[in-house]
Amino acid sequence: MILSFDEKELHFICSMMQENTSLLIIIGSDGVIMKEFAPSYHEHPLLETNDLYLLLENKRDKIDIPTIQTVNKLEYFLCIHTNDLNGKNFSLLMGPCLIEKLTQKSFYHFIERSKVPHSLKEPLQAHLRSLPVFTKFQLSRFGQLFYYLLFRKCMDPSEILEEGNSSGKLSYFEDDVEFILSKKRAEEKLHHDNLSERKLHEWVKEGLTEEIIEFFASTSQLEGLGTVTKNNPIRNDKNLAITMVALASRAAMEGGLHSEIAYTVSDMFNQKIEDNPDFPSLLSFTREVYLEYAELVKKMKFHNYSKSVVSVQQYIYNHLYSKIELDTLAEHVHLHPNYLSRLFKQQVGITISEYILQEKVKEAKNWLSYSELSITEIANQLNFHDQSHFIKAFKRIQGITPKQFQLRKR
Repeated sequence: MILSFDEKELHFICSMMQENTSLLIIIGSDGVIMKEFAPSYHEHPLLETNDLYLLLENKRDKIDIPTIQTVNKLEYFLCIHTNDLNGKNFSLLMGPCLIEKLTQKSFYHFIERSKVPHSLKEPLQAHLRSLPVFTKFQLSRFGQLFYYLLFRKCMDPSEILEEGNSSGKLSYFEDDVEFILSKKRAEEKLHHDNLSERKLHEWVKEGLTEEIIEFFASTSQLEGLGTVTKNNPIRNDKNLAITMVALASRAAMEGGLHSEIAYTVSDMFNQKIEDNPDFPSLLSFTREVYLEYAELVKKMKFHNYSKSVVSVQQYIYNHLYSKIELDTLAEHVHLHPNYLSRLFKQQVGITISEYILQEKVKEAKNWLSYSELSITEIANQLNFHDQSHFIKAFKRIQGITPKQFQLRKR
């Protein structure tokens, strides 16, 4: 298969995978390291750069197929070799990780087998203990997800390869999968056929918000997403939510949404995920994500706004709590301020300053309806000049004062 998107999107996918797995991810080409997405590891005192070059070599017999590899039978990597639209070779390397918890016995067995010098034992042990632990089955699941994000194709876990085995297939795999499936059957947690996922993708791509609303209204839980982090349910939901953001973002870009806007919204959602220590509902958050992206696509298709105007609208949406200057907006879209003002008024029908006021008033309505903040506090946080300015703007746009609106809602 061929990578059909640009370098920025590839970096976005790799960054998301790195953040969710805590594994180092390297992009290489013909054995040369081009980009690293690195976690905090203790430096490896033994692994040579040449070892990584060997893993990054594009192996023509294993093109596109995720492969589990090891350089020392202790640390494991996941590799995918592929090509871009221009036929250029790419290699994606994820790792290292351990496949079982490091014990004193396994560590000393390793250093004896590898003839590790005494002076390197302590730094090596510190490095190994800093690595995440994933089973080969979990690595294969990462391979499935990585493959899907890269190529938008589903693959069966049995297709994942392990280099060094005579069969090429994961040596543990048959028994382990059968056992996992048995447990899932007993718990009635078998994975779905991804029909819902495909539908959501198409609805976002076409900006079909009503279909998304109906889908989530009739859905009590998201089935078949699997488990990424076994012993931490909140972290598991957060990791799955970040994946949902990445998938919805990709669907919106396929629908024509400007990549800069899609990435900005993605950053906003991911920050929201990490800032919430409890993260109570994966279902409601996923609904919010898919609806937001579908609304943006719908708005773009309906109004046929230029990319510059849509980008300005999104910037305003993301900075409602700041003072927004015309020069800043113009710099954001690389246009002259006077030209941007004329373009915005021509397409949207109102001036940029009026649009900002309307969006701030919309945001204020949420605070008036659902929070205990005073009118002065709401005016301050939305960066109005003062309370009087806020009340006048609110009354002009809504027809009533903030206080009257507040009383109606309560």
